[in-house]
Amino acid sequence: MNLPPIELLKAHHQFPGPFVFKVVGQAGVLKESNLTELVQAHAVHTRVVSSRESAGGKHVAITLEALVKTPEDVHEIYRDLHKAEGLIMLL
Repeated sequence: MNLPPIELLKAHHQFPGPFVFKVVGQAGVLKESNLTELVQAHAVHTRVVSSRESAGGKHVAITLEALVKTPEDVHEIYRDLHKAEGLIMLL
């Protein structure tokens, strides 16, 4: 897994501050509550911004916003989300 360099995160985001994670996975397997729990372990606050299923109903796209303290927290969240059951893509 390639993570954005810490220097790049610092250059383009203010810390502490909000950071958006976009997750695509298998509908019925990838759960909002599981993702929120994974993110909340490293964030001050987490909320689901949007969640929608694909036209065929096989996939779901979930956007989360987390209030993080440091760029290292962003890396930890990416590592945890990468382990989520039903994950297809993480942006």
